[in-house]
Amino acid sequence: MKMKNWILAIVSVLLVSSVTFAAEPQKETVNLKITGMKCMGCEKKVKSILKDTKGVLSTESVDAASGTAVIVIDKNVTSEKEVTEKLAEKSGYKVSSTTSGAKNKSSKAKSSCCVGKAPSSCEKK
Repeated sequence: MKMKNWILAIVSVLLVSSVTFAAEPQKETVNLKITGMKCMGCEKKVKSILKDTKGVLSTESVDAASGTAVIVIDKNVTSEKEVTEKLAEKSGYKVSSTTSGAKNKSSKAKSSCCVGKAPSSCEKK
């Protein structure tokens, strides 16, 4: 009976260990081209959307002046294409990935956070 308990304990440890190893994130740095950002308010909007996107581990940079963002994703959870599509949908900006060489389809830029506002209300850098 004691031997059976030991065997069960060993099997349990092995199962938990294999699950832990499988859960290791497969990190990939993704470079995004974002058309439509005009100011720091636009940058904040993009950062907020990326923060709430499943599989985005970190946002390294978002720059309205150059229209770029650098993020780190977990490829076990999401893909470049999924992130670009979600960001385009939620933000209204045209978004493509420049990492893989192949441009991901995205929506056209509808607006920035500055549309309809007086120039002084736009948070310039």
